[in-house]
Amino acid sequence: MRRYTQFPWLKRLALAVVAKSLTPDQEAYTRESFDCFDQTEDGVMTAAHLRASLRTRGIGATDGEVAALLRGLDLNRDNVVTYTEFAAAVMPRLYYLNDRQIYDVFLVLDVDHDGRITLSDLQRLVGDDVFAATVLAESDVDGDGLIDLADFVAVLAADEPHIL
Repeated sequence: MRRYTQFPWLKRLALAVVAKSLTPDQEAYTRESFDCFDQTEDGVMTAAHLRASLRTRGIGATDGEVAALLRGLDLNRDNVVTYTEFAAAVMPRLYYLNDRQIYDVFLVLDVDHDGRITLSDLQRLVGDDVFAATVLAESDVDGDGLIDLADFVAVLAADEPHIL
C-alpha cells in the first residue's frame, strides 16, 4: 500500500476505475483483504481501523505515518478508505497490465470522449478544481495542458517495466 501512495494521482484514479470492474474472482481476493481492515464492517476503513490492523500484523506505524497512508489511499478526500480505494491499492498488477485495460480506463477518464483527458474531465471526475489541477499538472508529460493517450501510458508505465 505504501508503494501505491507514491504513484501519481492519475495512476491512482486509473487503478480505482479498474477496481470498480473486477471480476467476482478478482474481487474475492481484494475483498477478503479489505474485510481484515474494516473492523466495524461498515464498508469503510478509518485511520483507527488502519492503525489497529497494522499493529495486529506486527507493523508499527506512527500516527503521522498512518495519516499519510490514509491520505494516499483516500481518492475522494473524505477521510475514510472505501473498498474500491483499497482494492486499487492492493490488486495484483496483472489486473491492469494489459493494453486493452489501459485503453478502456483512458476512455472512462476522458469524460467528454474527445481523445484526451482535460482539466474539465478531471474536475467532473474528482469534483475539486484544485485537486483536478494537481492531477493534470503532475501527469501532463509533454506540457500541452492535456493528458493524451501517450501521456496516460507514460504515467502508468513510470514504474511498471511491463507496460509499453
